[in-house]
Amino acid sequence: MARSRIARYARRVDASDGSERELFAEDLVGWLPTRIQPLADAVAWADFRNSEPLREPFFHQSVARVCASTGSREVITDLAALAAIDPICEPLEPTAFVFHISRCGSTVLSNLLRQDPSHLVIAEPGPVNDVLIAAQRGLDDTTTEQLLRSVIRVLGQRRRQETKYFLKLSSWCVLHLPLFRRLYPSVRWVFQYRDPVEVMVSNLAAPGYWMRVHAEPAVAALVTGLTIDEIRAMTAEEYCARVIGTFFSSALAAGGGMFLNHNDLGEPIIRRLADRFGLTLSEATTDDMKRALLVYSKDQSSTIAYVDDADAKRASASAAVLACAQTHVEPLYRSAEARRQRDLAVRS
Repeated sequence: MARSRIARYARRVDASDGSERELFAEDLVGWLPTRIQPLADAVAWADFRNSEPLREPFFHQSVARVCASTGSREVITDLAALAAIDPICEPLEPTAFVFHISRCGSTVLSNLLRQDPSHLVIAEPGPVNDVLIAAQRGLDDTTTEQLLRSVIRVLGQRRRQETKYFLKLSSWCVLHLPLFRRLYPSVRWVFQYRDPVEVMVSNLAAPGYWMRVHAEPAVAALVTGLTIDEIRAMTAEEYCARVIGTFFSSALAAGGGMFLNHNDLGEPIIRRLADRFGLTLSEATTDDMKRALLVYSKDQSSTIAYVDDADAKRASASAAVLACAQTHVEPLYRSAEARRQRDLAVRS
């Protein structure tokens, strides 16, 4: 069988002399895409073939670990490499997508799912974001769909004995929920949220990506669904509330889904996840999940204890935060709560 040649390459074979050789699709099995430039026909890859499981809270942290531990440089290929390795890399189909509004416990959720060694959990991968931003910049629908599907499949390469594949997206990706539902109509999805005042306080104190780009209205418009003129006219508080509101609206407009409040993240959530996703959890895995609930979710060492900060966040909220949350988000939050309660009633 002829090998699938990859047109563009940059792979160091011998670190001592820096020699490079032509790449074939088989060479990239086990590598994962780390960055994509769809409009420049380029994909960067990192070598995950012999790495430990992706245990870090976020995908970019796993990439940093692998690159540091192997000392390898990135491989750069054209986009065709994604399609070339798809048939031979043994990808898992997604079990569920996790959408969220940011600072709401979604990392707790992905960490819980990661406790089972049969689960592959990819959290907020940059390549998915790259495809969606390119779509906003004018990448045509057909190419966007093909690329997104390829990226999700290649990220879902079976690494050991995984049987389930959970993909947690960046918060603003919920605005593209219709696209995910169109490509994966049978895949279940979760929408994680929290009291909007608490989310706003956190994002204003330590801005995430979509909050930081408020200073760049043209970029912010690509990831928030708001117009450039709207963004320019908004205070930080209004912008924060309006964006969170768009996240809620996108999830509420979609059918199905498992709506989870931050307040749900206690031990009962373990059984709810198992029931919803058909998980068979051993006693040891269940115990590991219970322990994961006790530590700060973004701490890679898992040594910092979790502290409930809801009251502190609400106490520190400014009048502007309270007013913007009430105007732009509270009605949507109540709708999400009503939907969550209906789902609980049906399944009780």
